Amino acid sequence: GCPCGEGRGDYPTIEPFRYVEEVEFVSMGKPFLVYSQRTFSPSGVPMHTETGYLRCPPTKPSAVELVVADPTGVTTVFEGTVKERTLTFESTSVSLTSTAKPVKSITRSLALQDGWLICDASMAAMGKPMEHHLHAELIRPGDARSRSGEVLVDIRGANEIAAGMIPGAKHIPMNVLLADAEQCNALPHERLLIYCQGGMRSERTLAKLRELGFGGRVRHVEGGYQAWAAAHPRSEETE
Repeated sequence: GCPCGEGRGDYPTIEPFRYVEEVEFVSMGKPFLVYSQRTFSPSGVPMHTETGYLRCPPTKPSAVELVVADPTGVTTVFEGTVKERTLTFESTSVSLTSTAKPVKSITRSLALQDGWLICDASMAAMGKPMEHHLHAELIRPGDARSRSGEVLVDIRGANEIAAGMIPGAKHIPMNVLLADAEQCNALPHERLLIYCQGGMRSERTLAKLRELGFGGRVRHVEGGYQAWAAAHPRSEETE
């Protein structure tokens, strides 16, 4: 699945906000990737989208180029570098339609850290100098790696967890998590990463928890414990 996760935004001209982001890079067999990005409010309302191309010039091994167009009337050309697992970009051209808001320059970075894609963006716009604007932490849906502040929750039944759990998980059966509002509210500032045996129950629970107001603070392990165990056979044997 596409990397997705929670983000937050701020800028001097707007109120701080939170969002859920999803990105996709698709190979076409050429030295470029097709890029697409979508964001939603924590309740699932569409917010922003953009598309473009990430180019890797064959003559410049450490150089990257990014061309991005978005529906606000802004098209940006970036040039950047690759250092270890981080891509850093600076805009070299920002083109605006006649009705677009004034954007002077933009910087971006994409960093891969322990399986997480860390996205940051700053911009000089609306007459303001370069200021930080967006920060998001994304991961593939089936990846059970958690970050600080994220609680890993096993929603299976007691008979299922007898065969093993993902290390560090807290056991809260699905019916308890959904039926007991106090159990949910006991973690008001935490993010939840939930999993079941095969992924179907956790997907349904994910939808319900978002209805209850968890929004982008909850995600699930695609494929559940079975997928994790298949990817970590040694870990399962040692439990």
